[in-house]
Amino acid sequence: MKINDLEIQRHYDRAISVVKGIPEDLLPIFGLMDAYGWFKRTEAVDSARVREITGLLTSQELRPLLKAWYLRHDNMNPTADTFRHTLESLIGEELPLKA
Repeated sequence: MKINDLEIQRHYDRAISVVKGIPEDLLPIFGLMDAYGWFKRTEAVDSARVREITGLLTSQELRPLLKAWYLRHDNMNPTADTFRHTLESLIGEELPLKA
C-alpha cells in the first residue's frame, strides 16, 4: 500500500512485517489500525496523520476489507468499539461484528 506520509508508511510497513496470524488480504487494515493507535497516542486524535489514516481506512478501496476485519471479531474492548462506531459514522454504514 502506498501512503503519502512517510512516517505512517514506515509504521505501516513495520507493523505488517512482524504480525502473525492475520490473513494476508487483511494486512492493510491491520497496518492502518496499528498506525492509527500509535499516532493517536503520540500526536493527537485530530492530527494530520490520524486524519490521513482514518481517510484510508474509510476509503471505498478498503471498505470491503474494513467490513471483513470487523466480521472476524465477536467482541472488542470499549476503546476499539468506540473507534468502530466512529468509522461507521464516517462511512454511513454498519461495521457488524461476527454474530
